Amino acid sequence: MMLGPRENDWGFQEIAAACPERASTLVDAGPPDALIEALDDALGKALGQDVRVGFDGINNDLSAPRVTIQFPVSVELYDWFFSGRTGYRAQY
Repeated sequence: MMLGPRENDWGFQEIAAACPERASTLVDAGPPDALIEALDDALGKALGQDVRVGFDGINNDLSAPRVTIQFPVSVELYDWFFSGRTGYRAQY
C-alpha cells in the first residue's frame, strides 16, 4: 500500500479560496488504488480510438528511450492525478 502525505502536509487552502468545489473534490479523492483503477478505465475506453504513443531519448540517445502515452481523461481525474493527496505529485 502506498502512503501519501497527511492532511497537514498537503492541504487545499489556496485552492479552496479560489474554488471551494474543486478543493472539496480533492479532499474527498479516493485512495491510490481507486486512482489507478480510474486511470485504467480511462485508458481502456481510449484504446483503439484516441491514444498517442511516442518515444525519445536523452540527447537523442535511443538506446534508453523514454515512452510517452497520452489519452483523454476527465478534468476531475486529471486534477486528482496531479493535485490530490493520493496522486502522482504528492508521492514525491
